Amino acid sequence: RILGREVRVGGKINLRLLPTPYLSFEKLRIADTRLGATEPLFRAESFTIWLSVPPLLQGNLEARHVALEEPVVTLAIDKDGSGSWTTLGVRPGTLPFVPQNVALQAVDISSGTLVLHHPRAGEVGRLTGISGVISAEALDGPFKFAGDIMLAGVNRDVRIATAKADPDGTVRFKASATPRDGTGTVYKLDGSLTGFSEQPGITGNLAVTLPLPELPAAPNAGTPANGAVPGGSVYADIKGQFLANADQLEINEVVASIENVGQPQLLNGGLKMERGRSRRLDFEVTSRWLDLDRLAG
Repeated sequence: RILGREVRVGGKINLRLLPTPYLSFEKLRIADTRLGATEPLFRAESFTIWLSVPPLLQGNLEARHVALEEPVVTLAIDKDGSGSWTTLGVRPGTLPFVPQNVALQAVDISSGTLVLHHPRAGEVGRLTGISGVISAEALDGPFKFAGDIMLAGVNRDVRIATAKADPDGTVRFKASATPRDGTGTVYKLDGSLTGFSEQPGITGNLAVTLPLPELPAAPNAGTPANGAVPGGSVYADIKGQFLANADQLEINEVVASIENVGQPQLLNGGLKMERGRSRRLDFEVTSRWLDLDRLAG
């Protein structure tokens, strides 16, 4: 009744008031209200919350610690581009009192999963192995996340920091994903999330550092002025304008540079991927000079 949708607890409920208020639920489920939905919006094997006493006495709600075991969040986009989560919230008049301030000191996530569904294409994204800590000064931010996520089969150190939501609901953020073993592709996004409660979209500046196979040194090439050793591992630095919404993903104004022993390889272009029953990928690449023989090894 408080959240405006069905909430079920399939296991034990534990409550303790002293010395620290403590509440725990096992097998918690929050329903997806969409017609024909087969998966809940949120489910977790266990949900535990510890509250701080002094703020509570002042009418503030501060979660000293929250622990989520194996949470699964299933986000679905409707045909009109709105999300299944947009109607989720505390209904006015359903609580005996409204806390003045709500803060989350630490939300520990263990073995979490995030799934994204499209109305025509079905499941279009799945992130697994989510383990880390979320913190927030208030329910409208700013938020921080630091932890591990499996991306493209690689365990990555993911950091996300947001600003407080703007008056129009826009949330500015910075995100990075770095392989835990120190080698592999690195992603960075400086962007904005818009329309989260209506029709969500993300725009921003994307930077990717992509490792390439070892390249042979150019004929008659000596050691460059910067001291780099001829041959050896090189990286492609890729930058572009990122845009994503319910129906498409675009990376425009792409600039990719590859440099080995002082000889840069430059590419420009863009790509666009449309989601639907039949997915479509369009891309365009141009270059004034590209040494394919060296890139092929």
